[in-house]
Amino acid sequence: MHEFAIAKKTGSHDWHSAYIVYQLRLKGLSLRRLARLNGYAPTSGTTAIYRQFPKVERLIADAIGVEPKTIWPSRYNADGTPKRRRATKGNTARTGRNGYAQQAN
Repeated sequence: MHEFAIAKKTGSHDWHSAYIVYQLRLKGLSLRRLARLNGYAPTSGTTAIYRQFPKVERLIADAIGVEPKTIWPSRYNADGTPKRRRATKGNTARTGRNGYAQQAN
């Protein structure tokens, strides 16, 4: 019965967070427990639900018994590799007032 539930959720949309938690509960796990068992901070599981976190996404998918790209198709390429994240303010080169990159001290 649970196998059918997993199979019918395959599509082009990411799984709903409540459905992911439900699937983990069927296996006797929670996001917090799964993260702690694998050496991550307890909040890492929740972070992976809402943001890209490929290592923890893999843990969640393995616990459920599917590939990460099945749960989050928007985050993975067709070959199963994670899509690159867009550059954000925090991971771009720092610039000074003149607009040129600053040299590291």
